[in-house]
Amino acid sequence: ATQAIARSETQPNTESQPSPRSFAEIIALTEALGERMLRAELMRNVHLVSFQPGQLEIRLTEGASRDLPNRISRFLGAATGARWMVTVVQSGGGETLGEQQDSAERAKRAEVTRHPLMRSILETFPGAELEQVRNIGPAILTEAMNNPPPPNGEDDYGDVDPDGDLDL
Repeated sequence: ATQAIARSETQPNTESQPSPRSFAEIIALTEALGERMLRAELMRNVHLVSFQPGQLEIRLTEGASRDLPNRISRFLGAATGARWMVTVVQSGGGETLGEQQDSAERAKRAEVTRHPLMRSILETFPGAELEQVRNIGPAILTEAMNNPPPPNGEDDYGDVDPDGDLDL
């Protein structure tokens, strides 16, 4: 197995951030420091093989920039004031974080599509497609979606009769 190693030679400084304790914290650090391009590359092009503070072992996707390990190491060294070693290996690691997000989105879309209300909408409007799933409110909306009113139309809120009187 071929390995490439990148090391940061940064010396500690007094303005450094706390050292990340996980790959997710590295992603959060790029976000906090406005490193959007690096964040995007970490999300889409890096398979985490192992993580230890000060040391990353990663596998890159085919389209990843060849200098990405060096940029990760330099970023972490500058951000934390500690030396970071980034080792690239040819196998191992799970899905990239981007792939994990895509899988979660597909699962959520499938879950929503199976809901009786959504099935009814899709049957009523042939050719309609679910484009996006978003959380639009507090947990009470989730509760309402999971517990639709009884099919006979009765609920706990009373009914308005044709004369406009509220029946409680």
